[in-house]
Amino acid sequence: MFLWLILFVILAAVFGAIGATGKATKAAEQESLQGGHTMPQGKFEFHGSGLGFLGQYILSLILCIITFGLFIPWAYTTAQKWLCQHTTIDGRPLTFKGSGIGFFGEYLLIVFLTVITFGLYAPWGYCRFMRWQTRNTYFAGIGDNEQSGSAFADRGRQTSPLAPPVAVRPS
Repeated sequence: MFLWLILFVILAAVFGAIGATGKATKAAEQESLQGGHTMPQGKFEFHGSGLGFLGQYILSLILCIITFGLFIPWAYTTAQKWLCQHTTIDGRPLTFKGSGIGFFGEYLLIVFLTVITFGLYAPWGYCRFMRWQTRNTYFAGIGDNEQSGSAFADRGRQTSPLAPPVAVRPS
C-alpha cells in the first residue's frame, strides 16, 4: 500500500510540474524589476485539450504502475513533448528534445539520494530535474514537431531559445 502511495505522489508531482511550466507571477515580475533589470515580455499560449492528452495519460499511468515507477522518465518525456508541441511563445512553437533513457539516470539518482537522505535531497533533486528539463526545451526548428501531427509543424524557427526568429519564405 505504501509503494502505491509513493508512486501516486511521484506521478502527481510529475504531471503537476507539467502544468506549472511557463507560469510567471506578478511577484516574480516585480522582483525582477526591483533589481533594475527588465523582464522580457512574451505571450504564452497553450492549444492542447484534455481529450487529446487523456489517452497518453491513461497509458502512462498503467505502464508506471506495471513497472513500479520505472516508466516515469518515459511518461514524463512523452507528456513534456506533447505539452511543448501545443505551446507557443509569441507565436513561436516549442519542442522538447529530451528522451526517457536520457532522463532515466537522472531519475534514478534523484530517487536514490532522496530515499537515503529521508527526503532531504528532494529540493536539490527537483532543481536538478528542472535543469534537465530546461536543457531539453527549445523553440521548434523546421520539422521538429511534424512527426506528431502538430498544428505548428509548418512554423519553422531556430532551435536556440536565444536566437531571433527566422523568416521562412515560400519557394
